[in-house]
Formats: sequence, C-alpha cells, structure tokens
Amino acid sequence: MSDQVVTKVFLFDIDGTLLMAGGCGRSSFIGTWAALHGQGSPFDTIDFTGRTDTSVFAQVFSEVYKRPPTTAETEAFFDSYHALLKEKIQTAPRFRLLPGVREVLAGLTAGRDCIVGLVTGNTREGAMTKLKRADLEGFFSCGGFGSDSPDRATLTGIAIERAARLAGTAIETTVIGDSLLDAAAARANGARIVLVASGGTPSSLLAGAMPDELLEGMDDWEKALQCLRGHPGGLRATTEELDRAARIVRNEGVILYPTSTLYGIGGSGLSERVATRVRNIKNKPDTPLILLAADTENALELGRNIPEAARALAQRFWPGPLTLVFPAADLIPTGLRGPGDTIAVRVDPHPWTRALCARAGCPLISTSANISGEPPPATAGEVDPRLIAASDMFVIDDASNGAIGLPSTIIGFFNGEPVVIRQGAIDIMRQE
Repeated sequence: MSDQVVTKVFLFDIDGTLLMAGGCGRSSFIGTWAALHGQGSPFDTIDFTGRTDTSVFAQVFSEVYKRPPTTAETEAFFDSYHALLKEKIQTAPRFRLLPGVREVLAGLTAGRDCIVGLVTGNTREGAMTKLKRADLEGFFSCGGFGSDSPDRATLTGIAIERAARLAGTAIETTVIGDSLLDAAAARANGARIVLVASGGTPSSLLAGAMPDELLEGMDDWEKALQCLRGHPGGLRATTEELDRAARIVRNEGVILYPTSTLYGIGGSGLSERVATRVRNIKNKPDTPLILLAADTENALELGRNIPEAARALAQRFWPGPLTLVFPAADLIPTGLRGPGDTIAVRVDPHPWTRALCARAGCPLISTSANISGEPPPATAGEVDPRLIAASDMFVIDDASNGAIGLPSTIIGFFNGEPVVIRQGAIDIMRQE
C-alpha cells in the first residue's frame, strides 16, 4: 500500500446539476430590479445557463445605464436579491432536487481522501439559500462562487485553490456541471470534466464539449458514482470477482461482503484510514471492529501473549462464529485496537471471505453493514443503499451459505480464563 495520499476533489455546479430552482433565481432578479430601478424586465431575454449572477447583473446594468455598476450599486442589488430569493424559494412549486443527487453526494462525502465542493455562478449566499431548501448544504466543504468573480474560469480556479488548502495534499479535481461554460471553465483549470444533461442543454451539444464523461443525469446513482470515482467494473460484484475485491482491499478501499453471521463492511485490517472511514460510514466513531483472518495460524499471529484457553477455543471453534479478544500484536494499528491494547479476531467459516483474506494478504476489518442504530443485515438485499453508495464494492453472494443472522459470540480473557463479552451465535457455556 502506498503512503502517498492524493485527495480527489469533486466540484459541483448547482442549478441544473443538483437541483432545479423552478425559476426562483430569474424571478428574484426581475423583482429586485423592478424594486430598485423600475425599468421593466431587462432579464427576460438573458440565458442564465452557466453564467455567474454578478456577470448577468453587470451586463444588464451596463446596457441600461451605459456604464458599469459601482461596488455600492452591486451590493445594494444583491442584498435585496438575497432577501427576495429566500422568500420566493420557500413556496416555489417547481423547486426540486434532481433524482440520485443525494445518494451521489452521500457516497462521495463518505469516500476515502475525498473533498466535495461547489463551482457555481450563484453568489455564496444565493447558493446556500438554494442548497438549504434542498437540505444539501451539509455536503460541501469549500467552493467558488459568483461573488468571488464574475468570470467562471476564475471562480473555478478559486474553488480548486481552496480545496487544495483544505486537503493539504496533492489533489485530482473533477468538475461536474450541466453547461458548455462549466466545461470551458474546468478545462481552463486542467480539471477532469463530467457533464450531466439534467439542465437545459441537450446531451448532443454537451458531447461537443468533449467532456471526460457524459451522463444523462444522476438517476442511476450507482453508475454516476462509478463514473465520478473512476472505478472500473461498477459498485456491485459477484463472489467470482475475488481478485478485484483483493485489489480494492490492498488499496485501502471499503467493501461490503458476506460472512457466516451477518453482512459485513470493512477493508484492510492494517489500515487506520480504512478503520476511520468504516466508522464514519456507520456514523459511529467508537464502533468496535473485529478482524477476520484466513485461518487459525494467521489469526493467532495478530495477537501476543495469547492465553492457552484462547488457543483451545480457537482449535475447537474456528472456523466459526466465535470472536476471541486478546492482546494485539505490534503490527495492529492503534486505531483498530480495543481497550487495554487488545484485538478482536475471528476465522469466519464463509469460504469467500476466508479466500479474500488470503488473496489480499491481510486481515479484514469486519463490522455489521448497517448505519448505527439500525438493524444489521443478514442478506445482500437487506443492505442499506446509503452504505452501498459509500463503499467501493458491494459483493453480492447469490449462492448464500446460510448466514446465521446473529452476531458472533465474543470471548475475552481475565487472568487467563474465558469471559463472555457478547453472547451471539455460539453459546460457549452450553458446549462445555
């Protein structure tokens, strides 16, 4: 695994890409101009697509008054515009979030080494008003706005600079928009271009801009995520794709996969970055993690000073739904250890999962594939789409080996004697 971190930056346009404001922006421009200038509706014939709000205002003002607006005149206009937009957008009947957008944003923001931001012609305040109405504002950590510059290429560069400062690493930037101007601004800044035909520009015209990827929309959010992340093969996979799953694990990706007990989510058991991402996806920063190993020998190598009672239980019940807790070996990262520098280990009976551990050459983080507080899934069909979107691979076990539907029993040791930490699929006491 490489230590070099490259942060993927995804910068989204708003109108026509994430949502349709239902004409609120234009009508607020018209209403503001009428209130302040009272000279008809000079915005009726202007195409707002891909334009910045500040450039549209400056154009109209200059055409009417034969001079550019002053800073004070621009500020007065947008102060009134923002107030009117907030009022109009609350009751706009045609305002809508575009299909698949929330799933795509949720998947990207859960990604490893990933920043999601904005490149929009809206002013910052106008952008936040629209995103708040769609309940999207929490997804974005930076951006470039029409209030930063009237020039689309310049504000795109500003967004990239802000993302780079936030990342503190090398970045790879993708701009996602719905217009030819989005594509031109991205190209001027050396960014990867993904265009979506969900706005007013037909896909035939968008194709002429030679984007790196062209989508009709984000309705098929799995396809959109695959396109944006650049992952070949798609999110869903069969158990026949063992080699691809092993590559993802070795490259510190996160996968959803079958076990003998419940469907699991995890990745390399030697990576703190993967552990952090898994916990974030589950929305439980303190969730305990179990490591799965290919066989008993590999499992015991993950510990040190292992009690004889633990070795005896391993000999008797592995492979099986029994997790043993013992002191962690030095190779186990701090972020995967439990209280007292311990590690929880299991050799799961599921043949595919054991084969994955062997092929990847490392233990596999394992925890139930559910959002904290929600029921853990026993089958692929029960896995929450939000987890699918947030992961790099969803392994579907069509030939189910009969998941128990119960978590593993967890046994710890006190003064060398076994202690039940969690009663699960095996009742140790009854089997003594």
